[in-house]
This record gives sequence, C-alpha cells and structure tokens, in this order.
Amino acid sequence: MTDASTTNPIPDDVAQIAVAEEKLDMTTLALIGLRLSQNGNAALIRTARGAISQVTIGDRVDNMTVVAVSEQGLSLLDRRGVTRRLTMPG
Repeated sequence: MTDASTTNPIPDDVAQIAVAEEKLDMTTLALIGLRLSQNGNAALIRTARGAISQVTIGDRVDNMTVVAVSEQGLSLLDRRGVTRRLTMPG
C-alpha cells in the first residue's frame, strides 16, 4: 500500500469525492479511483480513518488482500475466503 500523497498528486475531483459525505460512507473503506494500465492496475482508496492510499494486487487493506483491480472495481479477499467488491461511488 502506498501513501498516495507522496507518489502522485490527487486530482481535485477525486479529492472532493474522497471527503463528500453524501457520496461515501465515512466510516468504512471506500474506493475513490482506478488507474488501469498495461503495466498493472491500481486503486485509490480512502480508509475509515480518512487516509488515502494507492493499492495493487497483493497489498493488504483492513485485514484483507487485494485480489483484483479492474474496470468493475476493487476485489478484496478476507481471511475466511470471502470476497468483498468495492465499486466507484456515484
């Protein structure tokens, strides 16, 4: 997991979504952006604590492992083998 503020500046529209209470539940993990490329996909997330980070396959988030990043969203696998999918707000 990478702290997005140190690797790439966050576009204004993404930053606004990340703190918009009417768009996101501020008490849970949320997907706020996707970067899809031939070199590997990444997702921009906002944690329940408000931290914004970039994640890729294999990264750990809230005791789950990132297993997919695609046009459809972010997929996370928990310790029990249950998959959770996050999609873009809006």
